[in-house]
Amino acid sequence: MNQADLELSIAGKRAEPLTASYLRDLDDADLLTRDLPKQTKPVPIKKIRANHRQLAKYVASGIKQSEAAILCGLTDSRVSILMGDPMFKQLVGMYAKEIDDQFVTMNAKMATLGEDVLDNISEKFEDDPDSFSLSDQMALLKMTADRTGNGPATSAPSVNVNIGIAERMESARLRVDANRMRDVTPSKEAAE
Repeated sequence: MNQADLELSIAGKRAEPLTASYLRDLDDADLLTRDLPKQTKPVPIKKIRANHRQLAKYVASGIKQSEAAILCGLTDSRVSILMGDPMFKQLVGMYAKEIDDQFVTMNAKMATLGEDVLDNISEKFEDDPDSFSLSDQMALLKMTADRTGNGPATSAPSVNVNIGIAERMESARLRVDANRMRDVTPSKEAAE
């Protein structure tokens, strides 16, 4: 038997005949190498493409790999392979650094703006404290005290929303029990 034709059908694909041909008998060496790990390595990226860059941006921004795969139209397996590629790792690292730099820059700008506003308010208050109403002064005091950890203590009110829960649970139990146990014994009149 040199060639065998087998019928193979896979849902969703057109059935194509599967052919096999005889090469040689297996020997002891074949059986010994059967359990050895496969020496296949993924093919490294040859050129960074747009979908690689987009995937790297998603991964660097913290999106889960499976979600990033969907957004880029890739399989989880392909993303996993790319995550092991040195060139792709470097790309992700580059985008992560950009994101970190943007975050640091934004925080620095916000801190500078906050200092400028605080300096402006302080100067106005030093020049003419009476221009601030008592409510303005109280609001400033509350805000600054709160930001320095000295604000008023707040506690969340305790609310019990289980009003009548015991009666409703008992009613539900009775309904379940009533539906569970039904007497289906035929009456004497029906038996005659």
